Amino acid sequence: MAQDTDKLGVSAMTDLLNELAGHGIRPQRGGAFRHGDNATTCPQCSAQRHGANKGKPCLSVKLDDDGGAVWRCHHCEWTGNIPGRRAAGVGSFRRPAPKAPIRRPDPPVETPRPDAFLSFFDGRGIARDVVEEMGVYRGVKFFSQVGEERPCVVFPYLRGGELENNKYRDREKNFAQDKDAERALYNFDQIADDVLIWVEGEMDVLACMTGGYRSVTTLPDGAPAKLKDEDDPTRDSDRRFEAMVNAADRLASVRKIIIATDGDGPGGNLAEELARRLGKERCWRVRYPEGCKDANDVLLKLGPDALRLMIESAQPYPIRGVHTAEDFWDDVLALYNGERAVGLTTGFDNLDPLMKLTGTGLLVVVTGIPNHGKSEFVDQLMVNYARTYGWKVGYCSFENAPPRHIAKFAEKIIGKPFFCYNDHRRLRMDEMELEAAREWVRHHIHFIRADDDAPTVDWIIEKSRVLVMRHGIKALIIDPYNEIEHRRQPGKTETEYISEVLGKLRRFGENHGVDVFIVAHPTKLQTNGEGTAEPVPGLYDISGGAHWNNKADIGFTVWRDRSILPRGAKSSTLVKVHKVRSKELGRPGAADFEYDIPTGIYSPIY
Repeated sequence: MAQDTDKLGVSAMTDLLNELAGHGIRPQRGGAFRHGDNATTCPQCSAQRHGANKGKPCLSVKLDDDGGAVWRCHHCEWTGNIPGRRAAGVGSFRRPAPKAPIRRPDPPVETPRPDAFLSFFDGRGIARDVVEEMGVYRGVKFFSQVGEERPCVVFPYLRGGELENNKYRDREKNFAQDKDAERALYNFDQIADDVLIWVEGEMDVLACMTGGYRSVTTLPDGAPAKLKDEDDPTRDSDRRFEAMVNAADRLASVRKIIIATDGDGPGGNLAEELARRLGKERCWRVRYPEGCKDANDVLLKLGPDALRLMIESAQPYPIRGVHTAEDFWDDVLALYNGERAVGLTTGFDNLDPLMKLTGTGLLVVVTGIPNHGKSEFVDQLMVNYARTYGWKVGYCSFENAPPRHIAKFAEKIIGKPFFCYNDHRRLRMDEMELEAAREWVRHHIHFIRADDDAPTVDWIIEKSRVLVMRHGIKALIIDPYNEIEHRRQPGKTETEYISEVLGKLRRFGENHGVDVFIVAHPTKLQTNGEGTAEPVPGLYDISGGAHWNNKADIGFTVWRDRSILPRGAKSSTLVKVHKVRSKELGRPGAADFEYDIPTGIYSPIY
């Protein structure tokens, strides 16, 4: 350890080891991390592995000279880093490297289609006029997989009639694209508002077009071999789906999407991730005939009529209606074997036994007397989940203007006041620290704002779908409920209306894998007759009836006893959990916290 502390210093090494431990990364029993390469078990997957594999050191951890570290798991592919202090300036923040500028490829001088070239498509059952319509031609390209130039098929990717990218395929199914080109969807210009067929590969697009369909598309980068876990921080930033982000506005208007990705394992993984990002409520899934694995296979083996029958027979994703236990058995086994995360830590040891989130569509109701800190506590939870699991969070917050809200996040992230504080021992964050906070907020927090009028619930859901598609948010915060514009139909009671609103938000969360938080003020409460303490409100104290309690998966109150003066810059806060629908996610109870007024940070009181 001496040579390691000589390089980094005792304090720097201790800080780095503490930060690694915060990610769950620790040396194996009896061992120690040293400067350079290390190996240990993975906190993301080792506990779920079987037998001797549980103790295998599958996580590579490298400690560098600047007091930073990088890691990668060779089993689950989890990666991450802690930038060095001398490189990053503060904490674990570093401005990401700038992206290379987008370069549009030059249009081809000629697009040759010799008979031998067209015969290749004849052999796949694809009409020659479709090949010409899509501008597909014969070219030559260097393929890094084989280290040489080869004749190939060129698939132009157009948007608005302009060439955005080219995809190249040789006879051995090696693929390449133009360097630094825009990631675009194939056949973008023919995407229609009513129905879009989503396949896996350009050949399947041409096959569907041969079958008479025009609104067909594919991603340029194929299907993932493995579906990343819900809590994998790299899942939502997977570059494979960058073309969807670039086409988010266009895709948002499509009403029905038929997913016809390949019928193998990676194709199923791609279908699941597409449905999650696009919204399962508007996705349908094809079933391939026996012996066929993709759209081109169906066209070639069974003909265009069979291809059309398959597409027209697509079923809702997932199939809605009556299910048998067999439909869910794989999920049951995954839960039984510990292969699915039952609950994700809140970042507070004293709160975890009472409640945990999942990032799979929970409806969470938060209440509390105004100015008791419920919004601040929700912000702290989201910071914890973003730090631990890489969550992106959408905020529709009416009582926090974005500049002030960002300042609050900066305080929680850096651990210093944003404004000058009257205690000279509490130094204000400097500009470098503020810049680090800016980068963190830019990456994790996204705002929904209605600048002119109060939005409706439907408007909020619409904008939230865009955030799911563009940024992969895992939580949505609506704060507070009473600021939403409510358009209750004549004859509908307030109780019926609230049930309808909460039902819409629940369906949005479940369809998109987003935990939805609703902050709602209680009705006016009376102080008790013995002092100035205000009572602790519950879910039944929210205006509008018992549906707040009935519909919630988790419901809790944030409360401060304001009859007790704060201790200097500290104030105590009670978080009382009233309801947890699933016993594996927690139970009713209460946890105490100390609230640091200058930074807005909550710390457990044991």
